Amino acid sequence: MVNYTLAFKRPFLNLKTLSIIIGIYFLANIISGSALILDPSPEFSSIKIIATILSTIISLIAIGYGALCAQTAMKNKLQLPKFQSLKQTTLLGVETAIIGLIYFIPLAAIIYLSGITVDLQLISTGATTFSEISTTLALIFIVGLLTVLLVPMAILHFLKTNNIKQAFNFKSILKKTFKIRYIISFIIALIYMVAINTILGVITLVTLHTIVIPWILSAISASLIIITTMTIYGLVFKELS
Repeated sequence: MVNYTLAFKRPFLNLKTLSIIIGIYFLANIISGSALILDPSPEFSSIKIIATILSTIISLIAIGYGALCAQTAMKNKLQLPKFQSLKQTTLLGVETAIIGLIYFIPLAAIIYLSGITVDLQLISTGATTFSEISTTLALIFIVGLLTVLLVPMAILHFLKTNNIKQAFNFKSILKKTFKIRYIISFIIALIYMVAINTILGVITLVTLHTIVIPWILSAISASLIIITTMTIYGLVFKELS
């Protein structure tokens, strides 16, 4: 039985480490947010591109730490893990992100090739209807659902072995993905994510005029979510192994 209570408490077991993760996300928010303030136009500019690259690189550190949370949870080590070297943590984040991106390629290809974004725009003009594109929407929904279910399990296979090839061990991944225990954990992680984003999102709406507070709240939200959800996934993977 997955100890969800402990997973929810885990971010608060070491407030210093939690503060570091929040600080990493906050720095990424400062960079991306400042670029929008300096250039509020909808077009991509050099400053926005540079800011996006920098904030993404910084966020990869936090993603790597989230992966480390899953790794330690698999071993039933439930204190917040200490940071590895910055290089190792970032590399772990890069590998984790690459796995996720590869798994999303089929979904992206279907969306692009189907021209669904154009069809949705045509609906607003009355040139087409939802019923005419319902099959395409259903296909995108099914592939999207499968993708978001498979990605965490693929990442967990990689983290278990530190072998990126295992992220594409489809026989094992598919077998574990459709276990009821994993699906329950996935739903609980999703509910937690929505709840945190909703609670902090409401506060963000009230404090939008302050600029900085929404950046802080966004960083807190991202930190709680990545630590807790990756812990849940690590714990359920341990039980399925």
